[in-house]
Amino acid sequence: MAKPKLITDVKPWSTMELFDLRLAIEQGQTIEMTAALLGREVKDAVRKAEELNLIQPNEQRHSAD
Repeated sequence: MAKPKLITDVKPWSTMELFDLRLAIEQGQTIEMTAALLGREVKDAVRKAEELNLIQPNEQRHSAD
């Protein structure tokens, strides 16, 4: 099965995506899971979360290995 295409920062973030990003982070979701749910690359989700002051640089929530 083919992997779904990821949206990069080329496509602007919609109001709903920003709402979902904020909600997921506030609920303690990992940045990887949040990015996957939004169809975004992890680096783009991190960048947007930092831009919105949802996370601090180098303070990303990652899944446990």
